[in-house]
Amino acid sequence: MPEVKTHTHCIHCGDPSTIRLKGYNRVPLLKCRRCRLVFAAQIPSGAELSAYYAHYGQQHHASPLTRIRYRQWLQAFALYRRTGRILDIGCGVGFFLEEASAAGWEVFGTEFSDGLVRICRDKHIRMHQGPLDETCFAGLAFDVVVWIEVIEHINDPNRDLAQIFRLLRPGGLLFITTPNFNSLERRLLGERFNVIDWPEHLTYYTPATLRRVLLASGFRKKKITTTGISVTRLRGSLTGRTEPVTAATSADESIRKAAARNPLIGAGKYLINLLLNLTRTGLSMKGWFEKSA
Repeated sequence: MPEVKTHTHCIHCGDPSTIRLKGYNRVPLLKCRRCRLVFAAQIPSGAELSAYYAHYGQQHHASPLTRIRYRQWLQAFALYRRTGRILDIGCGVGFFLEEASAAGWEVFGTEFSDGLVRICRDKHIRMHQGPLDETCFAGLAFDVVVWIEVIEHINDPNRDLAQIFRLLRPGGLLFITTPNFNSLERRLLGERFNVIDWPEHLTYYTPATLRRVLLASGFRKKKITTTGISVTRLRGSLTGRTEPVTAATSADESIRKAAARNPLIGAGKYLINLLLNLTRTGLSMKGWFEKSA
């Protein structure tokens, strides 16, 4: 039986004074006393990660509402356009980059599996296969790097952030989305919250810890928002049944469609998100960070 390895120091600041979070036994979690970052205690092996991610990220449904959201992001990113290049780290099958290409960006992506890389190359996306390293798009500078639901999957944020810092032009934007460990759902559900899932998710951020990690890597914060409640995740966490949040038939997608059709429901959703952002308890955290000019 392979040896189980666990962290002895904080994966961000290196401090050895970590504490085990009470009540998290299904996936044991550690919290750094110094920088307050929360992360999984167990270190997955290469074989465990390879087995888990063998068929990960290959869903081929892109919600029309998600595509609208991508276009809204791209409208905001246009303020940063200088080189015209945009990079999506962990781009999956390339839905976001399809929208970026349609908006006139020169598009680049990274992925691990042969299948995802092949799908994206067939869409004329320039790809790097494997982890971020010095060979990744060497000599190119990007206006915008997006990291959509990826940072929670990695055990060494400092290493990847150093590579992203290298890839961004001075003044460029790093846009990050990740689940919020301070979310109302996590507070209510504790370890039953199905975002806490090993070896898929290895690091758990709050607005404060995301800011701290990014600033330590040389970025400056523009803004961090926390919005959203996932009925799909709530139901799955309570019943133990897994349902993709992005599925066309999910409860979350039904609510999004209703809010788009009905102005009253849309206004209610807006007010809820406003409150969740003010209290920093929304599930979806979005961070806008700039590379110092």
